[in-house]
Amino acid sequence: FPVTIRSEFTVTIQLRSVPDANAGPDKILCACRDTLGTAIGTNAQCGTPPFQYSWSPKQGLSNPVSSTTARTIAKPDVTTVYVLTVTDAAQRVSKDTVKVQVERCPSIALPPVYTACSSSEQIVLDPKVLGDTSEMTYQWTPGWMVNDSTIRSPYVVAIDSNTSATLQLIATSKDGCASSASAVINVSPGLS
Repeated sequence: FPVTIRSEFTVTIQLRSVPDANAGPDKILCACRDTLGTAIGTNAQCGTPPFQYSWSPKQGLSNPVSSTTARTIAKPDVTTVYVLTVTDAAQRVSKDTVKVQVERCPSIALPPVYTACSSSEQIVLDPKVLGDTSEMTYQWTPGWMVNDSTIRSPYVVAIDSNTSATLQLIATSKDGCASSASAVINVSPGLS
């Protein structure tokens, strides 16, 4: 006779997740615009609370060690890769990195005043722009006053005699860092 033996076992599987360190996406910090720095880090959602958050290096961070939040403000002087280490209550550890790239803003030197003797005299605007100009964009406002508002050195096309107007140039780097400068355009009274 065949004998059938049946057994039942219960197996309990306990999954313990490690904390999910999230330093956030890489950031670009424009030195001239982002004077307060940029926020990095997101709190852990997995693992066993409470969590301990620690950043390295600590230089340039507002809150490099915390038991309540991974969020900190980064304001380094130079491009820095930060490492976020999250430790949960079970002493499990997770790490993530974020790069905060510090970009210098363009520097614009523009004479404060251009003067013409008549409205028919051509005034060429020739600012000196320092920085990585390979992919720099330019915007002159008001744009109707120049022959091309998107080039570095346009010429003035619309100004009446005996008047003055202000033109502004905004130069923006490929990383979105911008600087501006203004110039007054004068057509001298009585000389036109």
